[in-house]
Amino acid sequence: MQPLKWIIGCTLSLLIVITLLLMAGPYRYLPSLLMYQKADLDDHKIFNNHIVEVSKSMPWSKAKKYNKITLSQEAQSILSKYDSKAFLIVHNGKLLFERYWQGYDEHIRSNSFSMAKSIVSLLLGVAISEGYIQDLEQKLSDFLPAFNQGQRKHIRIKDVLTMSSGLNWDESYSSPFSVTAQAYYGQRLSGLVNTMQVAEPPGQHFRYASINTQILAEVLEKATGVTISKYAAAKLWQPIGATQPALWSLDQANGEEKAFCCFFSNAQDFARIGQLILNGGKWQDQQVIPSQYLVDALRPARYLKDHRDDQEVDFYGYHFWLTNYKSMEVVIIQGIKGQYILVVPAMNAVIVRLGEKKSTHRTRYMADDMFKYLDITMSILKQIGLEGANICCGRALSFN
Repeated sequence: MQPLKWIIGCTLSLLIVITLLLMAGPYRYLPSLLMYQKADLDDHKIFNNHIVEVSKSMPWSKAKKYNKITLSQEAQSILSKYDSKAFLIVHNGKLLFERYWQGYDEHIRSNSFSMAKSIVSLLLGVAISEGYIQDLEQKLSDFLPAFNQGQRKHIRIKDVLTMSSGLNWDESYSSPFSVTAQAYYGQRLSGLVNTMQVAEPPGQHFRYASINTQILAEVLEKATGVTISKYAAAKLWQPIGATQPALWSLDQANGEEKAFCCFFSNAQDFARIGQLILNGGKWQDQQVIPSQYLVDALRPARYLKDHRDDQEVDFYGYHFWLTNYKSMEVVIIQGIKGQYILVVPAMNAVIVRLGEKKSTHRTRYMADDMFKYLDITMSILKQIGLEGANICCGRALSFN
């Protein structure tokens, strides 16, 4: 029995040493990951947060046929299949339809996941217009000293904005040891940013990497002198009349925002972002986002090649996804679990869908469930007497 006790004792001691080393090193986030196991819609409850303050709220006007619409059995089945929490349509600038499930309502906040990336892009456009940043050709090294060395000093703001920085980031969601898991659960994002090295020349290949958005947030904070939460409140959330303060999760108490994810709000307020885009950056009489920046942001970066197949990038602009649906252009702001803000100018419509799942089938980078939500919207618009794509005076975004 003595050798067995010795083996057990040594094994326990070794496990303790390994655990202590992991907790003290780059994997010190693992206890949090093991405790919570997966990213959730309500993770603001497990993280520290900054509040994105509101000011004068502007509730949505409601369409005459608000919620006087019956969802087909097929639509209900689709929304249920992908574990929807909210589905909302704004048409002609008015709230036309909204449904909530599983305890959600118009006040419950949901994680946006990568929808937050598009918010950062909008803030960047404002910062350029205010003179904090010269233009997209400016180098990261002008703001971040860690990028003033080696090949990193050649990276432009435009490169991180179009996911073509060339940095050695592996966007992996399956491994607990991935840098993506470290970024989500870790406690020092700036340190993670500083470890990034150039793996290929910037400005050539599209390679989706969340670290790019985190870098943009650090540039914004250096340039403006305030946190992105405060900047978002003053330059976006308050001007568009959000009704509820949003939350932006931090890497630690008094730390920095997880800019690549973790902006929490409700479906009605998320819809305001889509309406702002539909309005060309204007909210009522105020130009919130510079119109030319928005035009450029919604133009695909065709000069880039997709790293997967070396085809031109016709699906991504400045942190916005782009596609076509029944010959109509669609702007997509999306998160990993099927969070969507869909902007369809030809319909004069904004669609918000929040939930837990999305389709595993994709066309390029677009999950198939997104097109099903567009189908449901088209069906609803036809139900209230609108036909086809010619329901908004021929509006278009001109993706070229």
